[in-house]
Amino acid sequence: MNKNIRQEILSHLNDENNYLYFESWIPLKMPFELKPKDFIQFAKNELKLEDDENLINSLSNIKRAIDCRSEELLYIFGYYKKSKKENWGFPKKTEFLERIGVVAPKILKKINRKRNELEHKFKKPTIEEVEDFYDIANLFLRYTDRYTKKEFEDCVCLGAITDKTDKYEQYPQLFFKLDSKKGKFDCCYKSLERDPLKFSVANNRDEDYIEFLKKWIEAIEK
Repeated sequence: MNKNIRQEILSHLNDENNYLYFESWIPLKMPFELKPKDFIQFAKNELKLEDDENLINSLSNIKRAIDCRSEELLYIFGYYKKSKKENWGFPKKTEFLERIGVVAPKILKKINRKRNELEHKFKKPTIEEVEDFYDIANLFLRYTDRYTKKEFEDCVCLGAITDKTDKYEQYPQLFFKLDSKKGKFDCCYKSLERDPLKFSVANNRDEDYIEFLKKWIEAIEK
């Protein structure tokens, strides 16, 4: 799509007089057999035993829980295939999540660094370190649960309301939908003056895709 048209739509989405909300959602199905909660439970079980072998296994499962959630987020936001093709490492994934406004605390990078120390320098973690990492991973999972519980469908950008009748159908509406598998946004513009206009507006190869993604995330967080 023409970049000028994308910019025009983004301007409409960013207009503070317009309101974003989700019209519907369905249960979200991930393409992974194991989930972050599985790995964090494995880590909790290992942590109870407190010997060196179990501490090492616990730390590894904490890292797997974080990696698994990162992969889920990449899938939800349409970057899973792209990240695989480009072989994104953990720092690249967290950099992306920070860029789109999903909080990825610096401590997550510290966990990755501790895992690397374990794998490449054979440095043994203490129980206090593993317990801290476990708590931080739990916070990260709980914070990002909001993005993984539902598959949000059409996001509606409602035109400015100028009276208190709440007759939303009177006003122009812009629907935009994220296709996670293909990594693209589709739009539909509806108004009383014309037939609905449907079109693909951006894919994850477009720089503007990030801006659409930020608005999508903003609507989720309302």
